Amino acid sequence: MRKMFCVLAYAAALLSLSPAKTEAQIQIMPLPGQPTDAENLAKALIGSPGVTLVSGSASFTGFNDGSGFFTGGEDFLPFNEGIFLTSGRVSQLPGPNTGSESSNPDLFDDQIEKGAITPGDQQLSQLVGAPTFNAAVLEFSFIPSHDVVSFRYVFGSEEYNEFVGSEFNDIFAFFLNGSNIALIPGSQVEIQINSVNAKSNSQFFTDNTLPAASLNTKLDGLVGVSRALFATGPVIAGRVNTMRLAVADVADARFDSAVAIERGSFIDAPPPAVCGNGSVEPGEGCDDANTLPGDGCSPTCAIEQGVCGDGTVDPLEQCDPPDGVTCDKQCQTIPIACGNGIVQPGEQCEPPNTNTCDASCHTVEFPVEFPVEFCGDEILESNEECDDGNTVSGDGCSSDCRIEGSACSDFPCGRRGSKVELCHVPPGNERQKHTLCIAPSAVPAHLTHHPVYCGPCDFHHSRRGEDDSRRGKKKDDARKGRGR
Repeated sequence: MRKMFCVLAYAAALLSLSPAKTEAQIQIMPLPGQPTDAENLAKALIGSPGVTLVSGSASFTGFNDGSGFFTGGEDFLPFNEGIFLTSGRVSQLPGPNTGSESSNPDLFDDQIEKGAITPGDQQLSQLVGAPTFNAAVLEFSFIPSHDVVSFRYVFGSEEYNEFVGSEFNDIFAFFLNGSNIALIPGSQVEIQINSVNAKSNSQFFTDNTLPAASLNTKLDGLVGVSRALFATGPVIAGRVNTMRLAVADVADARFDSAVAIERGSFIDAPPPAVCGNGSVEPGEGCDDANTLPGDGCSPTCAIEQGVCGDGTVDPLEQCDPPDGVTCDKQCQTIPIACGNGIVQPGEQCEPPNTNTCDASCHTVEFPVEFPVEFCGDEILESNEECDDGNTVSGDGCSSDCRIEGSACSDFPCGRRGSKVELCHVPPGNERQKHTLCIAPSAVPAHLTHHPVYCGPCDFHHSRRGEDDSRRGKKKDDARKGRGR
């Protein structure tokens, strides 16, 4: 299937024209793979006087043209000089990319040397869980002065984009003392075709397929161009440590992959602070793995002042965006409560206690000819002291329709306190007011005219004036449905 795909893609490539550059600016010098070449590759990486290469420790395994030096790398890389390791031929990496749905025509056949496909790498096969082929491996030993090392790199592949999610999950790894440090920043996820692409961890991925193919390389996708990638890990200072850099094809020997490592970037120190790499480094207040403004972390990795409604839950915000149902205009959470006038998750209606909405804010059905009266329906009933059209407490009329703060039940009188005391004021004749001790059932009729006169008349004498006027107005507004 892959072979047929290659043939068809090759035919399409011959007919296509690319808008990219017609000549590659990058210069690559393939190495035949001699021991001295491996030593020179390792020396080119080391850029710190604190790192000493162990003489004679460097070796390269792979296709003869599977490694090489390059200059002019800024033609499609974020750094100018370095080395390449590839499961194909380094000389075929420059663009233009005229066939982004296929490997370069020169690379259609499996990489064969002395009559056989060059082997894969056992350590990479174990890491990816599949057979590997055409591995290119550079390994060396070194002695650092400090307890950490780091270096910068870019990964690219012809497997993008048509084979993302498939078994052809080309892989590379940097084994520092046996542990892979080629990871997505801030995680333990190895960088592979299936882990970094246009849909997964896309902030590190650059698509180089037609019709755009903006990068001057035949590689269809690259990782580490749009966001800098550094491999870093702990080492034993003053002792011999090992580094093993490897890349290989997975599941078959076609559609090559490559890794570029910046010259002189291998140092015994943490990586420099790079805004947008997903790791909060010294001098950064945040790093959300991008350089976009308005998402809480600025393009310079400073914490942005939160703006309610930007879709990001910023400091001091409880939610975002505001929807008026669960999140208000100040980006604070609206508690879910039946009776607050908002139909929220779990509710069917608002307000409760009507002939169509019960006290749990669920829809109920009653025959129209038999209306049901409830607390909260603005109708003062025989068992209510007040009814302001809602069941919200704290507004003068409680959720069970009792006058808050001055309920007549607070003024018991009579035998065993079975009755209540209130101040009766004859309509239009306030001078004739007098205290009554009456049965609770008779209270509503009195309160209809004087809802705030619970208790003896002398109790209200000192509280009349502005307070009574305010209470009276509030009750009148409640009856008209405006006191909610």
